[in-house]
Amino acid sequence: MLNPYKGGKFRVTSKYGLRVLNGSQAFHSGLDLVGESSKELVALCNGTVTQSRIVTNKSDLTWQWGNYVCLKADTGELIFYCHLSERKVYKGQRVKKGDVIGIEGNTGYSFGSHCHLEVRNASNKVTDEVNTPKFTGIPNTIGTYTVKEENEMTKKEIQKMIDDAIEKSKPRVWHYWSEIEKEAPWAYKPLMALYNKNIFQGADPSDLKLEQTKLECLVIIARSLKKLGVIDY
Repeated sequence: MLNPYKGGKFRVTSKYGLRVLNGSQAFHSGLDLVGESSKELVALCNGTVTQSRIVTNKSDLTWQWGNYVCLKADTGELIFYCHLSERKVYKGQRVKKGDVIGIEGNTGYSFGSHCHLEVRNASNKVTDEVNTPKFTGIPNTIGTYTVKEENEMTKKEIQKMIDDAIEKSKPRVWHYWSEIEKEAPWAYKPLMALYNKNIFQGADPSDLKLEQTKLECLVIIARSLKKLGVIDY
């Protein structure tokens, strides 16, 4: 589902298709939406703004849209955001998916703050193949919906990221002679020489509990003692 609002939470208040408005049945060629996370409307996709205007001449039916923006998707579809209180883009402007393009409003032929969102094909027609519910994936049902933004992380994901960072920042602890022999062979013989001379024994017989920094220091000491002839390896 594509996200029309900053924050991703909104209500569908009027469906696409036949509806009764002011006692007359007519075809509603888009979805009426009300933002709940915010009133900032965002680009559904990458594209170019082809219109950003308001029509006040009532002989032109476009006046009903009030302040509106038309975004031409890079794939060719035309996306109309209507009844805006404020337009945030200009004709000819390139926008990226998620960029704010306007603020929900109550301009034109409107009975309350909302956005009439309408998608048409490249020939400026609403069809069975190209229409608002199909293009956006927004259910054609009155109700409240939330779209997770691509850069939004859940609390669980954030906590995992923190835990991973903490884990990586912890010093390496060596527990067994076998893992030192396998993963740090440069340290195994010097440490074993210190062990044989009872200079280093580890925390207890079953667990060395040897941090990386201490391991490196012991290797330096072992090399010095080897030069002095105290140990050999």
